Amino acid sequence: MSGANFILLINLSVAGLLAASFMAVAFHDVGRAPARWLAFGYLLGMAYSAIEFSIPAFSDARLPVVAAFAVFLAATIAFNGGLARKYGVALPWKPMLLFLLTTTIAVYFVQDLPRQSLIRIMAYQLPYAVMQFVGLAIVWSSRQKLARLDRILMAVLAASGLQFASKPFIAHALGGWGANPQAYLQSNYALVS
Repeated sequence: MSGANFILLINLSVAGLLAASFMAVAFHDVGRAPARWLAFGYLLGMAYSAIEFSIPAFSDARLPVVAAFAVFLAATIAFNGGLARKYGVALPWKPMLLFLLTTTIAVYFVQDLPRQSLIRIMAYQLPYAVMQFVGLAIVWSSRQKLARLDRILMAVLAASGLQFASKPFIAHALGGWGANPQAYLQSNYALVS
């Protein structure tokens, strides 16, 4: 098992534990709607990890790569749904679902670009950054008084958005993200991604 596979397995386990934790909270206190959204988001995170593990088994990995993208982006949307419920902010569902659809279609079509193309990598990573900044905007726009932990959450969301936005450049600096989707988990970039 490569180092990236091991890290992916850790991510799968952590997502499972967080999903179970939020499901337990939602089950024992049905008034906590944010917990249901967060549990759903982490379940999608587990599905994303499982899809990533499966990619090397495909000779043409276009569909699983696009599915992985869409599932992870849906996980970030579910996370934002949880934030919106927690902070009492109306979430723009229609624009976010349209964003999911259009970016998924775009990722499908950029699969025809050279694998190391900056446009291809940006099409894959920037939608994740956008969703992190949407989460930041949700917390920021809350009518609730923001406590210290809320501000820390905002800082984490900003840092997460910046790391997604920087990933195309990190991939380029580390020699790319594998010669093909099947080689991604063996790339240096996968270890830091």
